[in-house]
Amino acid sequence: MSLFTPADEAELAQEIVAKTLAGALHAHGSQKTLAQRAGITPVFVNNIIKRKRMPSPAMARRIAPLLPLPGTEQAAWLDHVERYWTARRQVAHAACAAVNQDAAAVVRELVACRLATFTSDPLAVRRNWERAIQLVEDIEPHL
Repeated sequence: MSLFTPADEAELAQEIVAKTLAGALHAHGSQKTLAQRAGITPVFVNNIIKRKRMPSPAMARRIAPLLPLPGTEQAAWLDHVERYWTARRQVAHAACAAVNQDAAAVVRELVACRLATFTSDPLAVRRNWERAIQLVEDIEPHL
C-alpha cells in the first residue's frame, strides 16, 4: 500500500522532473540552448521548470541525454516522467468512476443551480450559473 495518493505521486514526480531540468540549465548555459538541442521551445522548457507543463515520455527521451547525469540517473528521471503520467491517468480514472458512480448527485446539483436562478438577486443567479458551468467543465473530460 502506498502512502501517496496518485495526485501526490504526480506532484512529487513533476517536482523532481522540474528541479532536475532546472539544474541542467547550468550545463547548457540557457533555456534557449537546451531547448534547441532538445528540439523544443524555450517557453516549453520554462513551463516544465515552473511546473506548468510536463514533457511526454517521448519528449522526455529526447531531453534525457542532454541532462548532465549518469545513465542510471537519466533512467530514473525518465521513470519520474512515466510515474507522473501513470498517476495522472489514475486520477482521471478515479474522477471518472466518481462521476459515473454518483451521476445522480451531479444532476441534482445542476438542477439545484438552475432552480436557484429564479431569484431576484442577480449576483446569486450569476454564482449559480457559474457553479453549474464549473460542474459541467469538471465532469466533461470524464464522460
